[in-house]
Amino acid sequence: MTWKMRVLGYKNERIRPLNDARAVDAGAEFLGEAFIFGVAASLIIAEQVRSRTQAKRQRSAVDERLDDLEAKAATQSEIAERLQDERNLLRAEINELAAE
Repeated sequence: MTWKMRVLGYKNERIRPLNDARAVDAGAEFLGEAFIFGVAASLIIAEQVRSRTQAKRQRSAVDERLDDLEAKAATQSEIAERLQDERNLLRAEINELAAE
């Protein structure tokens, strides 16, 4: 540490050791802060996971609804084609009957 301070241009200062009471207080404060940080980080991560899961569920629901609508549209198209064919057939029969 003294070498690093010399390289960076700081003057060497003597660091006084902490007494036992101050060391215990500093350690307790550090542990308390670390615990609070850990709880906060866990809550943030849990919220992110919950948010991603909810968004994924919503996308799945939208995709499923879109697939259903596409299937219904295809069915409706087939029905429309069949009705058009029947209409053309009936018109041809009407024209035949009218020609007789």
